[in-house]
Amino acid sequence: MQRNGAEISGPEAAGILTVKLIVALTDAERASLLSRAEQQLFAGRALSLLLDLSEQRSTRMTSDSARQLLIHCNACIESMRQDIGPRFRIALHAVPDSYGQGIARMIEANAYGLPRIAVRIFDNVNIARSWLHGDAADDHQS
Repeated sequence: MQRNGAEISGPEAAGILTVKLIVALTDAERASLLSRAEQQLFAGRALSLLLDLSEQRSTRMTSDSARQLLIHCNACIESMRQDIGPRFRIALHAVPDSYGQGIARMIEANAYGLPRIAVRIFDNVNIARSWLHGDAADDHQS
């Protein structure tokens, strides 16, 4: 569903919730998007997240807000979703040498020390989806 600078779809049958960001979200849009994603997560439908930044053109996200979002995600998984394997996977899809890749790197860098989430960057959406379906042995601490 298109919501100004963001689309959210799924989760698909495999449990992948897809969020595509294109332009900077207002605070209200960001809160709405986060609320919808949390609903899918807590309802047990979302098992992993594909954050598509391949067309990202602008953002209001800072390193601090990225860290806070990841801490929140880690806490949600810890308290509400013990059924998810050792780590909730977040695949960041971004085109090399793009604005979106810079944002993806910032998000990945802020995932340190969070034991319930695994974050990786991919330039190929099919490989990202494969990782989201894959074995927990493929996880690595960012």
